Amino acid sequence: MLNFFYFKIFFLIFPILLILGCSNPTEVNYIDSVYLAGTPVIKGYYITTNENPDGNGEYVGSPQYDPTKGNAFPNPYIEDLTVGGLSSDRFITFIHLPPTSTKLFIVKGISENQLNQFSYSYFGIPSFNYPVKVVKEISKQDNSPFARWDFRDENEVIMREGYFRAYIFGEDVPENTFVDFYILLGPDIIEHY
Repeated sequence: MLNFFYFKIFFLIFPILLILGCSNPTEVNYIDSVYLAGTPVIKGYYITTNENPDGNGEYVGSPQYDPTKGNAFPNPYIEDLTVGGLSSDRFITFIHLPPTSTKLFIVKGISENQLNQFSYSYFGIPSFNYPVKVVKEISKQDNSPFARWDFRDENEVIMREGYFRAYIFGEDVPENTFVDFYILLGPDIIEHY
């Protein structure tokens, strides 16, 4: 009689060893850090405008990030429906980025007030576990300190409203660098819903 115990262990461990052996040890996978951090709880953000991208020290709530290491303007982005405009005119700009290649992972967050509200699982069971949703990955390869996001996710669907966190990764970027921001877009851009 054959002992299948060692056979099972071999086929459980072999794929893991194969994946680890075939990966490039110099390649950094930043997305793992984003998923390990969990769904961000946005406690506040610094108020910025197009006219004053660095802001004047005003904030909402209690921001948990350093605006000199990375910031976004306008923050909050609230669309003015009286002006209208084309969808190409809608974007948020990230500033104070390093001149080296940089990656930004934009993640849908929840506000501190939403922590007490539970969501429902597939089976209708109340749950306080909020899954991480990476909305967009932006790669900046030039030496400018700016990057833009047009509110579209990886599937070109426009994100209409909510709190977001942009994790910033790169060679000269300190660990755990992020920017929190809020967007509210008008009902005239619901083209994918």
